[in-house]
Amino acid sequence: MPIDIINVDIQKNILVSITEHIKTPYEKTAIISGGKRPFLFINKLLAKKNQKAFHPPTFFTNESFVRYSVYNETHAKFISDFEGILILLKILQNNEFNILNFNTSFLTTIDWIHEILLFIEQLDFENIGNSRLKFLEANAAIGYDIPKNINHILENILYVRQKFHKALNDELKLTMGYAFLKGATEIQFNSIVSKIDELILLSPFYLYKTEIAIYRQISSKIQLTIFVHGDPNQYNVLKELYTSFGQKLPHQKNTRCENDDQSKFHIYAATDNQSQSALIKNIINKYSMKELDSTTVVILDNAITQCVVSEILTVTNRYNLTTGYPIEQTSLFLIINLIIEAQLTRQNKYYYSQAIIDILNNQIMRNIKFKSILDNIQISEIIAYCTEKFLTSNSNNLLYFKKYILLKDIVMNPKLINVIYNRIITNNNTLTIKIKDILNIMKKIFKIFFDAWESIDNFNTLTDLLLQFFRTIYPLINFQNFSLEFAASKALYAIAKELQNINFLKRQFTNKEILTIFKAFLKGIKISLPGSPLKGIQILGLLETRNLIFDNVFVIGMNDSALPYMKKDYPLIPIEIMNSLGLKRIEQQKEIQKYHFKRLLKNSKNIYLIYQDNEVHSRSRFIESIIWEQQQKDKNLHSTYVKKFILSKEFLSRCQQKRKYLKTKTILHYLKNMTYTFSKLNVYLQCRLKFYFMYVLLLEKKVNFHNEVTLTDIGNFIHNFLNKTFHQGLTKKDIVKQQFRKKFFQTLDIDFNNCDYLQFRSDALLIKKLIYSKMEHFLHYDTNRLYNLIYASEQSYQTKISTVTGATYNFKCKIDRIDQIDQTNYIILDYKTGLTDNSIIKTKHLKNLDNKFINLYNIKSLRNSLQLPVYRYIFETSTGLPVLHCGIYNIKQTNICFLPKGEDIYIKCVDIIKFLLDEINNTEYFEFDNQDFSNIDCDKCEFFYICR
Repeated sequence: MPIDIINVDIQKNILVSITEHIKTPYEKTAIISGGKRPFLFINKLLAKKNQKAFHPPTFFTNESFVRYSVYNETHAKFISDFEGILILLKILQNNEFNILNFNTSFLTTIDWIHEILLFIEQLDFENIGNSRLKFLEANAAIGYDIPKNINHILENILYVRQKFHKALNDELKLTMGYAFLKGATEIQFNSIVSKIDELILLSPFYLYKTEIAIYRQISSKIQLTIFVHGDPNQYNVLKELYTSFGQKLPHQKNTRCENDDQSKFHIYAATDNQSQSALIKNIINKYSMKELDSTTVVILDNAITQCVVSEILTVTNRYNLTTGYPIEQTSLFLIINLIIEAQLTRQNKYYYSQAIIDILNNQIMRNIKFKSILDNIQISEIIAYCTEKFLTSNSNNLLYFKKYILLKDIVMNPKLINVIYNRIITNNNTLTIKIKDILNIMKKIFKIFFDAWESIDNFNTLTDLLLQFFRTIYPLINFQNFSLEFAASKALYAIAKELQNINFLKRQFTNKEILTIFKAFLKGIKISLPGSPLKGIQILGLLETRNLIFDNVFVIGMNDSALPYMKKDYPLIPIEIMNSLGLKRIEQQKEIQKYHFKRLLKNSKNIYLIYQDNEVHSRSRFIESIIWEQQQKDKNLHSTYVKKFILSKEFLSRCQQKRKYLKTKTILHYLKNMTYTFSKLNVYLQCRLKFYFMYVLLLEKKVNFHNEVTLTDIGNFIHNFLNKTFHQGLTKKDIVKQQFRKKFFQTLDIDFNNCDYLQFRSDALLIKKLIYSKMEHFLHYDTNRLYNLIYASEQSYQTKISTVTGATYNFKCKIDRIDQIDQTNYIILDYKTGLTDNSIIKTKHLKNLDNKFINLYNIKSLRNSLQLPVYRYIFETSTGLPVLHCGIYNIKQTNICFLPKGEDIYIKCVDIIKFLLDEINNTEYFEFDNQDFSNIDCDKCEFFYICR
């Protein structure tokens, strides 16, 4: 039968044209489209046309049509990519082929085997014949600039493909590419053509070679009608479509018509994702509900999705998200990911401490309610808080800062259980609860999130565990009220269910391999949010707008990295190889995106193109094209105006304003009786609000110990070591002895091996050599210094400081080391392991500082110069012993930088300390110093969000 190609003007509604074309009975018609959404609109138009009940046409997507037809005639089962990877792995490990050693790690080869699978799929989709593959094999024999294993496979790609197809046939299984190939070469499509009279292709823009062969074969049996939307003279792909079906191109049309002037373009440049989303909210806030029903937001970058949904929700809850909400942004994915990470970093039965803390602090874990025991108490929150404090802040236990811990050492720890129990009872003294109740809850929590995951030995076990996990936590958290998390759980379970069928190869996987594979499958998964596709704002991807028409179109994220988006499916296979086979995927992707973008805009009234404008991102070339076309039309290079979306000055000033806190009578009394230290004064000079948060509200910095240990950790190790070896009472005569040197390095070796946060690092050997080198230089330098004995080491001293206002304050310090020169002279030394300024005291600033003009701002630059004068003052006043020198003992450079001599410098430093004590106690507010705003990295402060 003849093939009929109907060309519809791009500015007309193609769905209306198809509705007018379809003849009754509708059920004798089948329609194939690239997506499912047009089917809803066609049915709506048909219902309006008929005004009565009817049997709708049969609808298929391109893939579902082939899947339905091929399955009905072969009864073969469609498999996932993962099963395809395993089949290929078995072929490549075959002795006959000898590409991979059978013992090769599966995880090290899975990515590039997946790439070979995708490559074979494309060969099948485009029906690439043996002659072209032989040519490819000949070139591969010479050698491509690719990994050796990949090149070796390309040398034998024909063999690999044939073996792969044979394995699929033997197992009665299909990949999608092989199904298309079978449809083009073997299948008769009798099951579908016997039920319909006409097959309609709805606006196909690009068809695989196999699809063309399938539809040509079908056209010999029934009527094939192809609706083409747009002028084929403007797109090479559409031209090829006419040629492939032996049809003449329609006469070239004048694409400019009256409707061109009806589209209003608005181009906006915003600073980031949040401001792009805020801009959309501001605009749609002016729309009526009816206008929102004909509005779409096209998201080009998934990273913006969460921001867009959050902003739209402040205006309306009538929206439908089908572009896909990234599953990575759901709470359920996060906890599953943390659980997997805990297992992957586990060493036998020892868990990485930070992994335990991360799971306990997760939103899902902290919201579990154990109603059988406690009705109103969020015990999981208390357990998470107390456990973290126990592991990171409580130095009086053996688990403090341990990098790897046995679970039983936490769950069965009587000290921790008592801490949790006391905290619950303190806050709820009327509550009846026993220690054993807390112990049972601890056991249950650790079983759910840790123990159960250790026993996974195959994918059946994983699926069963996931199902049990969801059954356990859903009643505890009442997730049924959160449709997003419910959709995420279904997606996660579906993946695990899919992986259940991989055991047919009888390959054994370890626990970590199974979890790593499962984690890899989770990447890039998107879930749809509920909503009506016919009402409210439609949040779509570009390809999901196919054949749809909206009055108001927002395209967000229009940067050149997102539109056109060039997805490279085959990073290991050179583009020349793909082009030589006719697989010009990059060019096809670009033309497909350009077509759908242009088609969407041609049918819209109000168009808002929004992009991110900064040093990293540039606007899309499609915007440049639109601007240039408009300038040509108007014959004016300045005819198109790009609006900058910038937050108002009032908003920015509000953001920079910091809170201020009144010093109440209670606070002033607390400050008066506080015991001060140099660290506290240093923080106050740095930021008064930070002082308030840390030392008045007693908010703690969050301890975070990851794989990367900081220089502070190394410095703490050296301080503790020197305190142990260069201890109080050690004489210079003892230090110069060879016996001391031997014991010194033996102790260093033992301490390093017992230091979990250093010895488990990947670069532990390098750090150990570095520390040994520094201690070697330190010992040599110290043996050549003149002193009698070490008078004190890590010794605390306390005194009272009286100020000019008559007030008296408690002050204490801990001095790293005090050397005795003789019976009447002492040296104060402060160990520093990092970079230090050779000029301890800024004498220039001090000389210019008149006591009448001492204020908080002009002494900020001196805050690092006050430590040694404070130490000297406290030591002398508390002991009555005279200090000859004060110095910074620089471990890094192996030298001592002494405080400049001169009583005037020392006295001025003490005066500054007294001024600071009065400043803290006499001012009315704790507030931010706006004069120094530019010199403070507020965004790096742990209290950044509290003071805004």
